[in-house]
Amino acid sequence: MEIEREENIFYNLIKNETSLTEVFCNFMRYESFRNLFIDMINEKIKNKENIIDKSKVKFQDFDTEVALNNQKNGRIDFQLKINTNKIYLFEIKIKTYTNLTDNQPKGYLDYLKELELESENLFFILPKGYLHLKEIKNHNIIYWEDILKQIRKKELDKANVFINEFCEIIDLNWFYFEKIDFSKNELELIFSDKKDKGYKMIENVNIPILMKKLFKIIDLTAVNVSYLGGKNDKQNFENYGYLLNKNTCKISKKINFDIWYGIDYELWEKTNNPISIQLANFDIEEIELFIQNCGINFERFEYKDKAITFYIQLEREVFENEDKNITEELTHKINEVINVLKDYK
Repeated sequence: MEIEREENIFYNLIKNETSLTEVFCNFMRYESFRNLFIDMINEKIKNKENIIDKSKVKFQDFDTEVALNNQKNGRIDFQLKINTNKIYLFEIKIKTYTNLTDNQPKGYLDYLKELELESENLFFILPKGYLHLKEIKNHNIIYWEDILKQIRKKELDKANVFINEFCEIIDLNWFYFEKIDFSKNELELIFSDKKDKGYKMIENVNIPILMKKLFKIIDLTAVNVSYLGGKNDKQNFENYGYLLNKNTCKISKKINFDIWYGIDYELWEKTNNPISIQLANFDIEEIELFIQNCGINFERFEYKDKAITFYIQLEREVFENEDKNITEELTHKINEVINVLKDYK
């Protein structure tokens, strides 16, 4: 889904982390926006003495691209400095795969320590599914999706056209997942057990609406994950899906097998579940050792031709729960697998 210039004031202006941070900072001029953000900060703070008094915060207390200790400790994306004893640092990421630099978080923590401030004054503003959470564990995290949710819950977007268009463009650029819903009859067909009576799920390719929806989920997810192109991707008589690009996903060099996600028709017939993430093109001993140590419950499946795969599936409840966005849940599940694979030793 794309947005046109005439539809949004921020068209071609908010394009990356830097431009997003600048606009986000400028919105702190609005007291309602500022207070909402401070409330989200305070929810994360454990030391009561460190709680921010909203009445003492001014727009001028916020700044961007701040060099810490003459850049000895790096350059922080976003800072709130109320006084010398009340300084809060915010590192901002908008893409799930963006790496941390050497100063993130060590340099920032050293800077806070020099000022005799608490480590909890460091925050990360991230997209859900961020792939480097292990490197910033035990630090305060605020998710962009939750910021958008709170803005809309408080109806700030309805009160201010600029806030509304800010929400729309960052949502569409980075955090929007088109929601695909299935009717009760479609769900019954997807998870049908008619295979026990000789019914073949592969025959569903002749049911256009249902299969179009399933294929669309796979294609929409491909927008949010890095995949390989080529003849092995997308539809053939056995499956519809994508191989992940191991280089772009920064998967460990020790991983010698491929990762695929999509709709595997024969697996669907046997498990009554259409969407899976699979390990492919592997040495059986290597893959079994990996599965023992990876912490993810991959299951073994043997095809009729005796080929083997190992898989996890998108849970049935994701399809049935109206509050769940299937594309978003599948993207997060793939990112969880990538996170394990990139750190595998």
